[in-house]
Amino acid sequence: MVRTILLVVLVLWPGFVGADELVSQAEFASHAEEKFGEVGRLWQAHEIEKAVAILEDLATREELPALSWAWTGTLYNLACGYALLGRKDEALLHLKEATEAGFANIDQLETDPDLESIRTMPGFLDLVRKLRAFGSLWETPALNTPYRADLSWEEKVAGLSKLWSEVKYNFVFFDHVPDVNWDSLYVEYLSKAQQTTSTLEYYWTLREMTAHLKDGHTTVNLPPELYDETSFRPAIRTRLIEDRVLVVEVGSEIEASTDSPIRLGLELTRIDGIPVHDYAAQRILPYVRASTPQARDVWAYDYDLLLGRKGEDCELELKGDRGTTYTVRLTRSVPVMVRPDSEPHLRLLAGRIAHLTLKSFGDNNVVAGFDSLIASLETSAALILDLRDNGGGNSSVGYALLGYLTDRPFSTLRSASRDYRPIRRAQGFKEAWQENTPVDWPASGSRHYGKPVVVLISPRTGSAAEDFCAVFRHMQRGKLIGEPTAGSTGQPLVFGLPGGGNAMVCTARCTFPDGTEFVGVGIQPDIEAHPTVEDTKTGRDTVLEAALHYLRQNGAGAKEQIR
Repeated sequence: MVRTILLVVLVLWPGFVGADELVSQAEFASHAEEKFGEVGRLWQAHEIEKAVAILEDLATREELPALSWAWTGTLYNLACGYALLGRKDEALLHLKEATEAGFANIDQLETDPDLESIRTMPGFLDLVRKLRAFGSLWETPALNTPYRADLSWEEKVAGLSKLWSEVKYNFVFFDHVPDVNWDSLYVEYLSKAQQTTSTLEYYWTLREMTAHLKDGHTTVNLPPELYDETSFRPAIRTRLIEDRVLVVEVGSEIEASTDSPIRLGLELTRIDGIPVHDYAAQRILPYVRASTPQARDVWAYDYDLLLGRKGEDCELELKGDRGTTYTVRLTRSVPVMVRPDSEPHLRLLAGRIAHLTLKSFGDNNVVAGFDSLIASLETSAALILDLRDNGGGNSSVGYALLGYLTDRPFSTLRSASRDYRPIRRAQGFKEAWQENTPVDWPASGSRHYGKPVVVLISPRTGSAAEDFCAVFRHMQRGKLIGEPTAGSTGQPLVFGLPGGGNAMVCTARCTFPDGTEFVGVGIQPDIEAHPTVEDTKTGRDTVLEAALHYLRQNGAGAKEQIR
């Protein structure tokens, strides 16, 4: 099954249609998504014949081929169903039709257990061979060489050239960086790349080059072999608050230490003897991928500031109240590339106001977790959805959650991608854009939460979580409270590089359903509330308090203190 793949594609590529078709096309897209949901549930219950019957009916609809994501998905899922039912020839026929309609995921073909019964058939092997020939135009062993401590001169030039080319033809936000001449940067960084003396240094050079594009979905990712060299921090986290770098999280091992002076609210002033802002400017900011000042500060002073080699010590100078200074040595022992917690966390505040924290949309279990809490929410007077630490994931997860907050279909984001056609360039025409109209996402049905809702946001709210916020605002379902979001979303194109790493380039220019831009700006809160230095020291949550105040002023819950 490709259920999750279909959802990802649905978010950004719902099929281009003419203006006179928009209403009927949107209605059918909603119908198709509802049917896919039903198929998914039947599949999980191993009721394959019933699932196939629904797909067969869907495949007869004349509207389906116009929705590329639904057409391809229906054909592929029919192939899976027929394979499971032992109808191998029909499975192979529909799989061939799926590839002709655009399906090209070889890894999916070779690993999907649903296709096991046809995997050795000559027709299947021929399909894989043809797809590999197509894929070799973009991804080849010649440019995806394995990791070594240092790459050859030829590999370094080839990798930089591939990065330059993919950005040049696919990046959608060159207008956000009008002072960047990508060709000039290519020439400049050719020299820099050739002077590197290790694969690690080479990859940092590539990352520095892409940082000039100032986009959160465009960057270079180091080979996994370099993870231990670069991706561990001490058991604390910091954040820039009122232009001061404060300790905002302390690990349990430090808290348990009786002789450690580290506590929430201490100000970090130096790292390894270097003033903290100088340290960030010299060692962090040149590599940061951010489209807004608020996202840049998050990457520089929270996510990346204390990263380094696993087991390596760093010396930190911390300042407390009344100017007291502490110097401590901490070991970088905490891995940062850990999958975010996708479990919804619910607590009931005074006045029966529910506070639900969602730190990721990267797992479909988020939807199942939310669904399991609906019964608990029925007794609440209002809901606060806390997305302040939600860096994104899958937009369809957020849309599925929004389906619980309404009793009618709602529009998803609008997006556009570059439509490069060589003949237009040869004829002297400028490059065109393909506009991808939003679809109407269905409400969840009977499990509808109709009480007041507000959403907490911050500069750490990004990507799919911003998609959620943009649609939430467009629905006029409630208020966004807190600070501006990161200002970055879109569909990244991921491609391999020599030495085992990869890069990604943003290929989708996403906006509010009405076309309003938020990438490069951030989604602004309806009610602004900022944490302060004093809040951090005392543990006060000013943003949550602002949400409670708003809800209570508007009749939701009793006027009581947080418990």
